Amino acid sequence: MHRKVLSYEGPQRGDLEETKKLLSLVSKIEEQEIIERYKDEPELKEDQDINILQYFLFTKRKNALNEVVLLVQEWQRTVKIEKNFEARDCQLYTIGSYALGVLDIDSDIDCVLVAPEEFSRDTDFFTNFVKLLQENESVSDILPLPDTYVPIVKFKYNSFSFDIQFANYEDCADFGIFQHFLSKDLDRGSLLAINSIRNLEAIKNLVCYPKFQNVLRMVKLWARKRGIYSNIYGYLGGISWAILVAQTCISFPNFEINRLFHMFFNLFDVWKWPEPVILTSIDIPEVEDINLDLNVWNPNLNYDDAEHIMPIITPYYPQFNTSVKVIPATLSIIKKEFHRACGFLKSKEESLDTKISQLYEPYDITDDFSLFLRLDMISSKEDIHRWSGIIQNKLRVLLLSLQNIKNLSFRLIPQVYRTDDTSETLVIGMKYKKPKDKPELKESTDNGNVQDAPPVEESKHQTQNGVLAQKTGNFKLDLSVPILGSGEKNLKEDSIPLSVEFDHKCTLSETLDIKEEVKSFIECVQGHRSLLCGDTIKIKLVKDLDDLAA
Repeated sequence: MHRKVLSYEGPQRGDLEETKKLLSLVSKIEEQEIIERYKDEPELKEDQDINILQYFLFTKRKNALNEVVLLVQEWQRTVKIEKNFEARDCQLYTIGSYALGVLDIDSDIDCVLVAPEEFSRDTDFFTNFVKLLQENESVSDILPLPDTYVPIVKFKYNSFSFDIQFANYEDCADFGIFQHFLSKDLDRGSLLAINSIRNLEAIKNLVCYPKFQNVLRMVKLWARKRGIYSNIYGYLGGISWAILVAQTCISFPNFEINRLFHMFFNLFDVWKWPEPVILTSIDIPEVEDINLDLNVWNPNLNYDDAEHIMPIITPYYPQFNTSVKVIPATLSIIKKEFHRACGFLKSKEESLDTKISQLYEPYDITDDFSLFLRLDMISSKEDIHRWSGIIQNKLRVLLLSLQNIKNLSFRLIPQVYRTDDTSETLVIGMKYKKPKDKPELKESTDNGNVQDAPPVEESKHQTQNGVLAQKTGNFKLDLSVPILGSGEKNLKEDSIPLSVEFDHKCTLSETLDIKEEVKSFIECVQGHRSLLCGDTIKIKLVKDLDDLAA
């Protein structure tokens, strides 16, 4: 389905007034978040007359971005001097939430660094640029990811998160949304990075931008509050939410913002996944010297594409699915949240104030779960962000294994808890529904009569259907799994202790036996080339999260 208009109906009486009130209510929620997060900032303490949203969401990020631009310019000068060449200047383009103007309190600043071909991704970007970041006191949590599908460098500048991709291109300042950039000389990383700029421009051109911008801002805040905003954890990332909102705006082009917001939830509450969301037709452009050897999303030709359960497709060639990490378990959660939102917004008894308050109520995992799988990641202060990033990138392996356990439901909180300078924690809520007892077994005698089957001797812990039936109170199981590391800090030690620990600290009638799932996950982590001695992970099943703070 692409660019299909479902209704040309125009604004209704009262739409403008309701839109104004809706935007005001959401702004108050955003302002309250900012006040709670930055209550110790001098700008709030001194009661300065400032626009809180503008200052803390945009101005402070713009200042940080300007400083990063200066770092890029310094890096560029250094590379030119060292290599003794003259070339066009590099350009730093913003993409994502910053470029769309829909920032929230946790928004990253996503960028694409476009450089002439004289600049190398490996030596100049992932080595020299990263070294420059490491030498800057305002930079922290540096995480180079050269081996991901889209190579990227992640870091924080004055506490604001940056994600920078790198692309080589012949004309750094002029490619816009034209097709000629698809030269056969471009490597995959450069093509994907530049295409992220073009897809952003394409979305802007397909919609009434002011309406789209306001609806997307409110949708993103809702998704974050309800814990379903994160591509890496199997939910939806920023580009996916943008495409869904764009589809809504295209389907109802004359609706005002208030009705577009309502219709967004109505539309995707009943969407027949895996029917794809496609804004434009998928065509191969007819351009000379084009790189046609590219994977374009096509479930009729590609088996992997046919397996996607929630396809949300980018508008420009080569089109790809932005929600490829969604799995059945997370799709079920997303659909549940769409349905919940529809229920509140359709209510005729409640006022708009009450509806919005209910809609944006933060998700509390303790409301649905009383058992939690806790992953504590521990490393040195300098390396904890790298180690945590490795675990987060591999976590999908564990989620895929868990969803194969019959009668188990779970939900991952897309949030990292930082307990101290050397440890971070992830939490997965779990619930196991005990299967119904099977009918009592009978066996036949030689004369055809039926008698009770002899009792089966039970072991101390009898495992059935992925569940360890525990009847002896507390128990603790420690599995020390040696993991060979290849990092430079492994000169004196040849293994990394991963402590896999199940410690309930209380009597549970039943506890999950997920040793095999955890082992598979650890084996996947083991293959990462950036492991260092001192990296440790402790995995526990616990009944409370009282010691964790956001």
